Amino acid sequence: MIPLIEHSLEVKWRVIYLFIGIIFYFLIFYSYSAELFYIIAKPLLILGKTDKFIYTNLIDIFLIELKLAILFTFLSSFLLIFYHFITFIVPGLYVYEVKNLIKFFSIIVSVGFIFILLFYYIVIPVLWYFLLMKENIFVSIISIFFEARISEYFSLIFNLFFLFIFFIQIPFLVILFYYFLFLNYNFYKQYRLFFIMVCFIYISIFSPPDFLTQLFLLFFLIFCVEICIFLECIWSGYKVLNK
Repeated sequence: MIPLIEHSLEVKWRVIYLFIGIIFYFLIFYSYSAELFYIIAKPLLILGKTDKFIYTNLIDIFLIELKLAILFTFLSSFLLIFYHFITFIVPGLYVYEVKNLIKFFSIIVSVGFIFILLFYYIVIPVLWYFLLMKENIFVSIISIFFEARISEYFSLIFNLFFLFIFFIQIPFLVILFYYFLFLNYNFYKQYRLFFIMVCFIYISIFSPPDFLTQLFLLFFLIFCVEICIFLECIWSGYKVLNK
C-alpha cells in the first residue's frame, strides 16, 4: 500500500512540474511571438511576392500569437514529457529495456526534428513557388496579384505541418515496431488488411474532407506500408543467407 501511495505522490508532483514547465514554455514563446511570426513567414517573404500581410478581423493577430505559442509549446514539451516518463519508469525496468526505450524515443525525436527541417526548408519553399507561379499565367490577360491574409496563411501552414508530420511518420513507425517489438514479415502479411483499415481510419480522421485527397493519401500510406513489408522481407532473407 505504501509503495502505491509513493508512486501516486510521485505522479502527482511530476504532473505539477510538467504543467509548470508547459506554462513556462508558453509564456516564453508568447513573448517572442513576433519573432516566431517572422520565422513562419520567411519562406514566403524570400520569394519576393509580398512583404506584408493583411487581416480583416480585429482578433486575428491575437489568435495567431496564441496559435504560434501553442504550436511551439507543443513541440518543445515532448522532451519534457519524455524526461518525466523515462525517470518515472526506469526504476522498474532492466538495463537493456532502458537502453531500448531511450534509443526508441531518441530516434523518434531525431527523425521528427529532421522532418521539421525538411518541411521548413524544402517542402514549404517548393510548394509556395509552385502556387505563386500561377499568378504569372494570368498577367497577360488580367491584372492579378497575391495579397496574403495572415489568418489563412497560418492556418494553411499549421494544417500542412501536422499532415506532413503525421503521414511521414507512418513508414518509420512500422520499421521501429519491427525492430523493437519483434514484429516480423509473417505478422505484417497476416494482418495486412488490419493495417489497411488502420490507414483508412487514420486518413478519415486527420486528412481534409475531400474524397480525392483522402484517396491519394490512403494509397500513399498503403504504398509506404507495402514498401516497408517488402524491405523487411529482403532484409530477413539477407540475414538467413548470412547465417
